[in-house]
Amino acid sequence: MKQAKRHLEIDPAAVHFSGPIKFVDFYDHSSGHQAFPKDALLITKINKQCGHSRRDEINIRDGWFQRNGAVINQTFHFIPGGTVLFPIKEGWTLCKDRKAIGDIPTGYVVQMQDQLIGVLKGAIQILLEREINVDNPRGQCQKQSYRNNANKRRKVVTDAYKANPTDDNIVEMLTLPLSEDINAEVAGIICNCPKCVLQAQSDFSTQPCALQEAYDSFNQQHGTSHECHFLPMFHPELNPIERCWSMLKRFCRENCDGRMESLRECFQTGLSSAILTPQFVRRAFRMTEAYLIAYKANNDVLQAEHWIRQHRSHRRHSPRLDDSLLATEDREMQDLYYPEQDIASDSRQEETSER
Repeated sequence: MKQAKRHLEIDPAAVHFSGPIKFVDFYDHSSGHQAFPKDALLITKINKQCGHSRRDEINIRDGWFQRNGAVINQTFHFIPGGTVLFPIKEGWTLCKDRKAIGDIPTGYVVQMQDQLIGVLKGAIQILLEREINVDNPRGQCQKQSYRNNANKRRKVVTDAYKANPTDDNIVEMLTLPLSEDINAEVAGIICNCPKCVLQAQSDFSTQPCALQEAYDSFNQQHGTSHECHFLPMFHPELNPIERCWSMLKRFCRENCDGRMESLRECFQTGLSSAILTPQFVRRAFRMTEAYLIAYKANNDVLQAEHWIRQHRSHRRHSPRLDDSLLATEDREMQDLYYPEQDIASDSRQEETSER
């Protein structure tokens, strides 16, 4: 996050650029890039009923919703003057060191010095304040039930394989659904439990990550138009820096003698323009553009790699492309992918003319 903020604060004059700069930055789906702000609107912070039993206090910002075309802010903690719209029973945990004293009925108005002051509202209370009917207030979440059943089955199959690694158990282990398959199945389940209904609300569903919020905040304060985009998951071939890291690791393996001092020296040398030459960086970006063209033509990973190997020369990709692929591409992408002249070809032509 600090690196991104320093990157956005670059002065155009410092890079010898006259005029405003617009950064269009791409990030992968690492946990650091996808981290949410500490006070983000996440449904995992809110229980179905009011209160929580966590050790630390819940840090969550105020929400918002629309009613009759107007945007209304909503606090997620009880304040004086608030009304209880869903009953709270005696003994319910309101926070880590407080339990409900007596039953609190529907329609109860929170007073000053009340036991509900600062208590986190539940999903049912929040939805009722937004005048959204809760059809199944005490029902179990179908999405969470599916995840729990999948995890139980995985544990049973794993334990059976560890106890008796037979062929049948091995086959059953290999046929277990992957995490991405489970996520896809869960995304297709329609659930009307309070937490799923609240998750579908605009303030929760549009919660950006901390990195995106940093870009939006910087643009709003300075009047800029920088953009932040995220690459698709599990596609490192679309990230040019991955090829640079591969070249750097290869240089370190070939020149490091196993000492930490030597590794630091190789790392610094590998980051220089002598190793990561402009021609290599340009080639890395061109490879990324080639994959974009192949994926845009509805090719999968294997088909894209086969197409790139088929149409790649020593220095660059050959202009000889399939007519069917060219027909699907717009002129802007073709001009971007096939510049008028390549840097490597320029140097090669100069050497030939001198000879």
